Amino acid sequence: MCTASWIDTADGYTLFFNRDEQRSRAVGRPPRRMTVAGVRLVAPEDAEAGGTWIGVNEHGLTVCLLNRAPEGRRSPSRPISRGLLVASLLDCRSTAEVRTRLDQMALAPYQPFTLVTVEPGHPVILLGWDGLAVTRRLVTQPGLIATSSSIEAEAIRLSRTRLFDSIAYPSPAALQALHRSHLPSAGAHSICMHRSDAETVSACRVDVTSGDVALEYTAGAPCGGAAPVSCRLLRLEAGVTA
Repeated sequence: MCTASWIDTADGYTLFFNRDEQRSRAVGRPPRRMTVAGVRLVAPEDAEAGGTWIGVNEHGLTVCLLNRAPEGRRSPSRPISRGLLVASLLDCRSTAEVRTRLDQMALAPYQPFTLVTVEPGHPVILLGWDGLAVTRRLVTQPGLIATSSSIEAEAIRLSRTRLFDSIAYPSPAALQALHRSHLPSAGAHSICMHRSDAETVSACRVDVTSGDVALEYTAGAPCGGAAPVSCRLLRLEAGVTA
């Protein structure tokens, strides 16, 4: 259960990601800088299974993941956390490398997911795993990338799509306002989501420019007013392999 949106900027992009989870789930840990396989990156951490749901590296590549319903397919007998999959891909230099890695992986132990990859100057790529095969879809227009919900999935997708489509002039400020909003009313359909059993548990903003990359993390529902925590890295120039 999550919502991701994105917009190109003059020298990079801005991405927003609301993470929706069960209220019983442990609170995620704020982002920290780390180095994996020689690549510097920033990511928060899932406090239960490890791994992460979003991260950005010094190449300007963001990888994030939304859960998908099993769609009638049998669940893996011993599933691997999808957050560990995201963490394993954050040292990739490009979306193309992410796709190559996925093609080489045995994905059967993972529950279905939608993997979002974003890099400067390229369309957003959605790589979907339904339990049988990987699909690929491009997003070229600013606004909503993807949204998911464990209940009323299609109705909620349509409701949130209409909200993003209603923005006359998409901008980072307009997208952020929607991610904080309770439109059309506070509840399961709102992007800042609230249900009796689940709610938006964190909000992330990724800003990639020609000079640096930053991940801003707000714990709890974005309407709660918690102070954000931000981590920043210098961005490597294209072709540089520091």
